[in-house]
Order: sequence, then structure tokens, then C-alpha cells
Amino acid sequence: MRFFAILFLVVGVTAQASETNPAMTTSPKGAFPFSGSVSWGHSLGQGSFVQNYYARDAAYSQSLGLSGAWKLPWKGFGVSARQSWSMELTTGGAMRNHELNYGDIGLGLSTPFGFKVAGFQFGTSFGAGIPLSKMSRFMGKITGLSGSLGGSRKFGKVGVSLGIGLSSSLYTERLRTVSVSEGRSFIDSAGNEITPMNQICRSEELVVDGAGAVTGCQVPGVNGGVNLTSNIGVSYKLNDKIGLSASLALINSFKDYAMPQDEFTPDNATTGVGRSDMTSGSIGMSYGYSKSLRFGLAMASTQPALFWSPNDVADENGNISEAREGSWYPNFPWWDFRTPGNNFSSFSGSVSYSF
Repeated sequence: MRFFAILFLVVGVTAQASETNPAMTTSPKGAFPFSGSVSWGHSLGQGSFVQNYYARDAAYSQSLGLSGAWKLPWKGFGVSARQSWSMELTTGGAMRNHELNYGDIGLGLSTPFGFKVAGFQFGTSFGAGIPLSKMSRFMGKITGLSGSLGGSRKFGKVGVSLGIGLSSSLYTERLRTVSVSEGRSFIDSAGNEITPMNQICRSEELVVDGAGAVTGCQVPGVNGGVNLTSNIGVSYKLNDKIGLSASLALINSFKDYAMPQDEFTPDNATTGVGRSDMTSGSIGMSYGYSKSLRFGLAMASTQPALFWSPNDVADENGNISEAREGSWYPNFPWWDFRTPGNNFSSFSGSVSYSF
């Protein structure tokens, strides 16, 4: 699966009354409640630069994003929506050549509920999704729900932001019932006729009828779960037009399905609740041509947080002479230096216009 990160830089425009306008006798009650942005970007995956022909995986794509926000009449409340389209411009890979793909529609609700701690002003927001993408429809996704708490503080030209959020996706088929009827018979090398079963069920997965006969198995469908995301961001304003930024997020995922330990469990399987740890880091620079038009450059990486090293000792021929216990080590979160062919990391450029 390819991970592409496009930097979307949005500047809000607020209508203001001029104090020097002689026709203005009273201050307006508020600015126009609607704002939006459109952004266009290109992303180039690091797999495009792999020297080995067989490991190289060129990935160059473009994307278009639309977003809008509306301040509700109630103080502090607001709603937003966003949609994006992407097109891979390289050939090969998992996607069809030059295929246009559209993402899910994202909906957001911002609230005035928050607090202030150590100079950081925290606020709460909630989100949901409308599953329109091909992947979401194929997986039977109903929606994705999220809630987040974020805060920010200024230190002169330096801005710091902190955040934490929970997200989960709902699917139509969390459990699937499959038949255990007999499969197609075949003759083995010894001439014996064998009729296999279509499904071998664990004891806790059996489905029986009123007579006690096994009719099927209840097996996991789409293995959803809960994601816990913690992030931090730092920005620096060089001048009125140029800004630098860096961000880092740790994504802890906990799956719905718990792997049991029984006679069907492989020796190398990890039992219990499935989980994974990912990091997402980015470094970017933005240039504001005007109050509405901005340009951005970024490098970003989304990859496993840890990698496994066997720590074995090899001789001069590359053969293992001494086996040692392995260890987990952290990956560099802003760039993948170990497996560039996976396209975990990418360069991107974007232009955005806000209104």
C-alpha cells in the first residue's frame, strides 16, 4: 500500500471593516460565516529513485482537494466538509495506469468546549465520513467516526501545537458466516478419493442448527478497530511570507479480532488482540504569495514505528555463525532509510487558494 502525503496550506480570509472608511458608521456584527479552499498538489515517492530495477517502484501522483467551513450561529460552533481526488501518473503498481480515484467525504464539527493549560488553548472537534471511495465501498464501510482534542501556543515567531484523537471505522460485515459444505472431490497421488471441507471451524466459531448439526462458521469479516493518534507540531515564521513547519504523529491501532491459541494457530503467529504502531512525520516550507494564494514544499513519511533486527553474527561469507536474540529498534520518523522501495516516504509540492 502506498502512502502519499500532500501538504495542504490554507489561509482563512476574514472580512474586516476599515476604520478609515467615512461611510462606515457602525462596526459589523461579524464576518461572512463561510470560508473554503482549493488545493492542487503533486507527490513523488522515494521508490522512484531505487537503483535496483527489480526493487524500484516509481510512484508519481497528483491530487486535487476542496474544503469548506461554515461558522454556525451559535458561538464557537462550526461545521466543515472536504473532498479529494487523486490520479497516479506512473504505470504499473497496484492501481490502474492513470486511474482517477476519489476519496471519502470528510465531515467535521468544531465546538467551543475547551480549556487552557500552561498557555495552550485546547479545543474539541468531531468528525465523520461518507464512504464514496472504491476501497470503502468494496470493504462495506458504513462510516468513520473520530474525536480529537488539540491545543496551540505562540512563542514569538514559534508556534507549538499538541493533539490527541480517537478514530474508528464501522463496517457492514464485522462477522461473516461461511458454509462448511463439502468441497469438490479429487484423487491424490496414491489414488485415494478425497472430499475436503470448504471450511475448518474453531470450536467457538461453530454455527449449529436445531438438530445440533454444524451448518457453518462465524469468522471475522473486516477487521476494524480503534486508532489512537498523538501528535505534535512546530512552526516558525521567517517573515511575513515564508514559514517552516515540522510535525510528528504516533498512531497506535488496536484491532477488533483477537487471535485464539489452539491447534490451528501457526507457530509464528502472535495471539491476542491485533495491533500496530505507525509514525507519520513531515517537514515543510510554505510561501504566501498573497493572503489567498500559497505555495508549499514538503517531505513526509508514514511507516512502521519499529523494525526488527535479528542481531545474528555472520562470517565473511555471509553465513550465520552465531544466533543471537533479536531486538526492536525505532525507525527514523521523517524518512524511510531502510526500505525505500515501499514508498513510505515522498516529496510533495502544492498550491492552494483560500476564499
